[in-house]
Amino acid sequence: MARVSIKKKQNGGAPLPKDKNIILMKLSDLDLSAFPARDAKGIKITGNITLTEGLKALGIEVTQRTISRTDNSDGPTDGKAMIQEISFEYPGDDLEVNEFLHEWLNEEILAISKDCGDGKGTRLHGTPCNPLEMKVESQDSEEGIKKTITLTSPQRGLPSAHYYGDLPELADPAAEGSEGGGL
Repeated sequence: MARVSIKKKQNGGAPLPKDKNIILMKLSDLDLSAFPARDAKGIKITGNITLTEGLKALGIEVTQRTISRTDNSDGPTDGKAMIQEISFEYPGDDLEVNEFLHEWLNEEILAISKDCGDGKGTRLHGTPCNPLEMKVESQDSEEGIKKTITLTSPQRGLPSAHYYGDLPELADPAAEGSEGGGL
């Protein structure tokens, strides 16, 4: 791999607002035989994620300013790799979010998050061999009612990918008071 020098970009460290819609996919719903590969440098994915025919990804609208995407190095000398994590808050304690959490809590998950703006900030979190696991903290107090959802890779591995493929089709939103929550 050819080396290139890296110049600092103007305002490169300034935070960018994130799109309030997070896309979640169960690993079991993906067509893994067609899963797009990373490029030679190991970060960029240009192919499309394909779900099994008839299945759709789930979109969850969250509190925008609470979205946090991190890749943190971990491990011994000469054995470091990345732990991927995305966390966010969902406001409220409605039936649909509780049904979603109950159904997805022990699932292997991949997530897509996006920056608002130039389209270069779309990230794929998790990999088929190291999918994310969900942790949930619920709050119902005088300070507020919310769910804090954290998705973390259980093993050290690759960092989150820069995803340039098409976004998967999303399930329709739940109708107000719908049976089954639209999941």
